[in-house]
Amino acid sequence: MDTGKTENEAKPRKIKRITKGMVLGFIILAIFCCQAVYLISYAFTAPQAGQTAHVQAQEGATPTPAEYVWITIAGEVNEPGEYKLKRGCTVRDVVERAGGFADFADVDKRQCKAQLWHDQEVEIKRQNNFRVRADGTVYPFVDGKLNINLGTKQDFIDLDGIGEKTAEKIIAYRSDHYFYSLEELMEVPGMTPKLYEKLMEQVTLDYQDY
Repeated sequence: MDTGKTENEAKPRKIKRITKGMVLGFIILAIFCCQAVYLISYAFTAPQAGQTAHVQAQEGATPTPAEYVWITIAGEVNEPGEYKLKRGCTVRDVVERAGGFADFADVDKRQCKAQLWHDQEVEIKRQNNFRVRADGTVYPFVDGKLNINLGTKQDFIDLDGIGEKTAEKIIAYRSDHYFYSLEELMEVPGMTPKLYEKLMEQVTLDYQDY
């Protein structure tokens, strides 16, 4: 009898120990599953590094400046007035929009490269020491070389190697593109390297000082 009672009392105690272990196992498994779900959901919803930087840059960025500016130009240009140009433009850019330099403009190459700002005013001064020919055109020769921004069609024809058609092409190009360097002659339609080399000995961008 004593042996049977002992077996009956031991049995419930064994079942009780197993139940606690199972509960503990379920708790650990539940915690692990919750962590796994959290990590998976974060991986799909969290922004990438580049996306985060982009958002922060947008929120903290200052307003970008206007893309265009208004510049007023006066003086010795063919069409003085107010012009709309892209931000970062130079004096050269606004002069071209204004139809180029007038015949008596005092061209300053350093000024041409100067950058302009919104609502800025530019004045191209007049060169007072030009020598004028009988027909009213500016005398375009300096030390025997022809200033390509002042020469007439006949002046170009008189140069060695230049015919009437080439002279007309140079004048036509100059009406739309003021020459800032002698190298720009190569952009004239029909200009060849051989003719260009010949012209380099006969032309200039200097002005006669009288």
